[in-house]
Amino acid sequence: MRIYALSDLHVDFEENWEWVRAISPVEYQGDVLIVAGDVTHKTERVLRTFDTLRERFLRVFFVPGNHDLWVRGERGDSLEKLDALRSVCAKSGVDMEPAEVNAVRVVPLLSWYSSEFDPRCQDRAVPVAWGDYRYCKWPDEVVEIDRHFSSINREPSNGDGLTVSFSHFLPRWELLPDVTHLRFKALPLVAGSGLIERQLRAWGAHIHVFGHSHIPWDMELDGVRYVQQPLAYPKERRGRSPRLKQIY
Repeated sequence: MRIYALSDLHVDFEENWEWVRAISPVEYQGDVLIVAGDVTHKTERVLRTFDTLRERFLRVFFVPGNHDLWVRGERGDSLEKLDALRSVCAKSGVDMEPAEVNAVRVVPLLSWYSSEFDPRCQDRAVPVAWGDYRYCKWPDEVVEIDRHFSSINREPSNGDGLTVSFSHFLPRWELLPDVTHLRFKALPLVAGSGLIERQLRAWGAHIHVFGHSHIPWDMELDGVRYVQQPLAYPKERRGRSPRLKQIY
């Protein structure tokens, strides 16, 4: 069994959707795919994407990203959208809860970001046009969104084998380049939360997969390997061939 990582599918772009559909229907039948968020805000296309991936992989694991929780032309708020995504996953046979596959624990971690995440960027502000400000809707009682998501994740359990955790958002600010190298200078303010790091450590994760920044990444910090393999927007690939990344 192999485990592959992928994030930020953004299948609203036809080029990305065609790439997903072109994944071999036979090569990965005994393998696991981790999808670390941002498939699309369109629920019906999430279902089509998951059905396609489930035909190609033994197991598919998923956590939503910010785009997946956008509410555009729909009723309800972003937590209700989360419930709708859970229903889609159940219908497609996609996992959003921790599970063991061939002695490997795979741990999805729901997450969000905190503006205090990156100490290097506290003098900056997020533009009012940031999509989450327009399209995410939260109940009045949900004030610290990253803490809310952290609180609904399953409590850690002991395990002896390999543990692979994943989230959409970043668990450590060291997983971002310095702001001088970022096209979107306010990204560190909407990138991640230290609560993710606490939870992956509590689970004893050996590998953690993340997404969101659209920056391919693979490095070890304090005994954990952190990996990002984004499909990203077509214009961001700049000649980079999209591919799945084998992490186990």
